[in-house]
Amino acid sequence: MVIAGIMSGTSLDGIDVAICDFNTESDSMEFKLLAANTFPFSNSTRQFIEQVINKEISVSLISNLSALLSELYAQSVIELCVSSGIALKNIDAIAVHGQTVWHQPVAIAMGEHSVRSTLQLIDAPLLSHRTGIKVIFDFRSADIALGGQGAPLVPIFDKAYFRNREKDVICLNIGGIANITYLPMKPKQRIKAFDTGPGNMLIDLAMKYYFTKNFDDKGQVAESGTLKHDLLVELLSNNFIFKIPPKSTGSESFGQHFLAKIIAQHYLAEDVVATLTHFTVESIAHNIETFCTESGNIIVSGGGSANKFMMRLLQKRLPNFETSISDEWGIHPDYKEAIAFAYLGLLNLMRLPGNLPEVTGASRRTILGSRYEM
Repeated sequence: MVIAGIMSGTSLDGIDVAICDFNTESDSMEFKLLAANTFPFSNSTRQFIEQVINKEISVSLISNLSALLSELYAQSVIELCVSSGIALKNIDAIAVHGQTVWHQPVAIAMGEHSVRSTLQLIDAPLLSHRTGIKVIFDFRSADIALGGQGAPLVPIFDKAYFRNREKDVICLNIGGIANITYLPMKPKQRIKAFDTGPGNMLIDLAMKYYFTKNFDDKGQVAESGTLKHDLLVELLSNNFIFKIPPKSTGSESFGQHFLAKIIAQHYLAEDVVATLTHFTVESIAHNIETFCTESGNIIVSGGGSANKFMMRLLQKRLPNFETSISDEWGIHPDYKEAIAFAYLGLLNLMRLPGNLPEVTGASRRTILGSRYEM
């Protein structure tokens, strides 16, 4: 079964598309990656998303951005199919995450009611009509409706493809937010997965503010700076870092408003980027050591895997772990989440549950995603 997975995450760097051919006759659901690419957001599109995330919004902007993103998703799928020689008619479904602009898994009061919500922008009918392909979308709402965090959702993919019977495994994804999946080698031991805190988000925001660049290439700016221990101690006092899982977070906690408090302290730009990089590493390491295991394999994916300085800091901070990039395990680090959502789309089509309640906190397992078909 051929499914195109689409992911545009909190790092706001663009749209990842991965077209996967799953062998549904195999118990292991082995797959072949037929094609994959990243389609960068234009500066204007990125600014529109940032406006919504930073609450500089109107209802019309949210509605129009949903349509714009869906046009871009369709364009990305079509371009990838053309460049790789894949006919659109041969794709069974598109599994699209949508662009998260709000995630509130903890209940808040609205009048006499208590509500929890998440919002990923996607116009499924538009995407379906532009491509002629069935669309599976809205993967988080069902889990939240059952009392879960609606995140993380990738652990079921990690469980299927990365579990090791000889060593504990940590699947670490460093996107805008960093998240981990803990896969114990003992089958009866509980899988854990949760957000650890910021990944690249604060670093990227700082790079844009100080240097008008979208990210710190290979961590070169951070490496040129000096760690400010007083600032790091302040950052590590954030309650989320020490919160017991399940937990999830986003730009509403570690976005522009968070960075503004750091900027106001007038540190040197390079030192801010250096300290934020240490903050990401330390928050990841603390969560692994406190809530997971003391040794094993760490398999890294996401944009942060290309930050060589961050990877060196991580290995130094966690010497009892063997740290590697996911491509050494057959999964391209840039496209892991797009591949994972293709897998979640497959589970939807097969009417199989896509969440892990022990991970999200939901009351039971459930099928994830809604469908639109012309």
